[in-house]
Amino acid sequence: MAEQFEQRPGSGILFKNKTATDENKQPNYTGTGKLLDGTAFDMAGWVKQGKAGNFLSLAFKAPFEPNKTKPGNAIDESDPF
Repeated sequence: MAEQFEQRPGSGILFKNKTATDENKQPNYTGTGKLLDGTAFDMAGWVKQGKAGNFLSLAFKAPFEPNKTKPGNAIDESDPF
């Protein structure tokens, strides 16, 4: 059985996004990375056209946590509505 891939600090990996189109503005590539201190992050990349040719525009953000609420969106359990 293959071993689980462990990302090394100071590295990242991007995979082609098969559902990306010009119309839906999804990134052409998505992936993850790890800073030198071990902090994980998500990456997204868009292939863009510039004067000197094609280039890759990148965005970095904290890893997605599906059950985490945003500040200011917390539910007040004492509110009857």
